Amino acid sequence: MGEVLQRFNLQIHQLTPNAFSRMSVFAMVLKMSGCVLSVNTFARYYETHFHKKTMKSKHFNIEMVAHYGSYNFVPKKTKGIVQIVPTYRNKWPRWTDFWFYHRV
Repeated sequence: MGEVLQRFNLQIHQLTPNAFSRMSVFAMVLKMSGCVLSVNTFARYYETHFHKKTMKSKHFNIEMVAHYGSYNFVPKKTKGIVQIVPTYRNKWPRWTDFWFYHRV
């Protein structure tokens, strides 16, 4: 995890809880596939997404950007390479094309 944080120039308090689950699921999939864990592989498929969180200062009555829990990892939107299928969609057209790989 430390290498991922260095690669994306982040600190642990800047990540959302979902960012931890994304890294964990990615690591689990690589291990289950017999592949070596690699920061470069993670960076090839994921990028950071900044969620701007604002809060009002009690003392100065101004809005400020919070710098904690603001970054998440999202699949890159790229053309020409295989993309990771996001598993958090609510509705999938032809969803069986993504989940069932072998005929039974």
